[in-house]
Amino acid sequence: MRFRPLALAAGILTLATAGLAVAQQWESSGILAYRQSEMKVLGAHMGAIKAVVTDQRDFLASVPRHAEDIAAVAKLIPSLFPEGSGAGTPAGDTDALPAIWEKWGDFQAQAQTMGKLAEELAATAETGDPMATAQAFAKLGKEGCGACHETFRKKSS
Repeated sequence: MRFRPLALAAGILTLATAGLAVAQQWESSGILAYRQSEMKVLGAHMGAIKAVVTDQRDFLASVPRHAEDIAAVAKLIPSLFPEGSGAGTPAGDTDALPAIWEKWGDFQAQAQTMGKLAEELAATAETGDPMATAQAFAKLGKEGCGACHETFRKKSS
């Protein structure tokens, strides 16, 4: 008689644990999809700015808006990488390296640097100087996006 309540309790505990694992997988795959979408947004803004600084200078006035949007996303970046959303987790396929969570403070600082550089680009573009804007854009690409990818993103094959 005593066996049945114990078996029932064990069964309930097993189902509850499995349910939590499934919920965590759904949650982490959701954050991965959102994170990848935000990174595509960053890429789109960088692409638009690149077009302006390389050969579409008539659109120089649009650069501050793009740069401000980059700065806004940069503020979100740490929240897009919760623990358990890296490669080899239920989150799914990602290029995020374990270094993100191993060097969390550095990762947060890099996101802040990116935001600061984007704000500097916006201010520079507002002056209307295309050469200075191109230089500020190059700095954002190298010291913002590029530096983060160098340390925290899996190399493309």
